[in-house]
Amino acid sequence: MVERFDSFMNVQNNVIGRVLEHLGTDMSYVALLARGPSFATAYLGSVLIKEIVNINAEPIPQGEFRHGPIESVNPDYRALMFAPMGRTFDLNITLAKEMCQYGAKMVLITDAIAEQLGQVPSGLFLAPLDAGNEFLSPLQEIIFIDYFCCRLAESKSLPVGAFRQFHKVTDNEDGLAASVLK
Repeated sequence: MVERFDSFMNVQNNVIGRVLEHLGTDMSYVALLARGPSFATAYLGSVLIKEIVNINAEPIPQGEFRHGPIESVNPDYRALMFAPMGRTFDLNITLAKEMCQYGAKMVLITDAIAEQLGQVPSGLFLAPLDAGNEFLSPLQEIIFIDYFCCRLAESKSLPVGAFRQFHKVTDNEDGLAASVLK
């Protein structure tokens, strides 16, 4: 198990550079799309991207994406899609391919192999997982997000862990309450 985890960490470290080349480092918005257990990763990932990289990030349940958000997809649209093998995998792949037809640049974070995806559109980059179980995949997905945030922050010369607007809430909440009550 430890060897498998170490191997996964090395792969992620190598993949992130290619992910950033694909998406570009000048994005001002990124959507994080997921279903089921992976939605926890999308939600936390959006918070981390906002905190660490200072860009707008939005977690969107894939089941809701066709009800409005899909209308905003264009060649400037950037998205991370969590699509582990499981019950909704085919729905995820269909949506990813459709978004690429509309011009989106996407990263598909998945434990599927290319042969399982059929023809991969040019706007879709595959980032491998090795979870083997859709309920365990969030453990690896969040590592991908951590690497993504750190490398993107580094490309923007942003110090990881430094807040511009506020201090860490866990340090002290007294200042926040006092400023709100004034």
